[in-house]
Amino acid sequence: MAYFHLRLVPPRPTFPHDATEPEVKAWGMALVEVENAEEAQLLADADPVILAGIGFRFDIAPMPTLILRS
Repeated sequence: MAYFHLRLVPPRPTFPHDATEPEVKAWGMALVEVENAEEAQLLADADPVILAGIGFRFDIAPMPTLILRS
């Protein structure tokens, strides 16, 4: 298994100062444990803000390790 950091990237540099109503609720990041980068991309592609088609995208970066606390 591998860890990835998914960071939601806004549609323009002036966001959130000029956010539209559909955009105002969008914010996000995730740390995921999946088999590979392709699975991380599938998760990002299935995110509701991406499916809404309002200009957001995810940057996906591998994480060599992750410290989990319980």
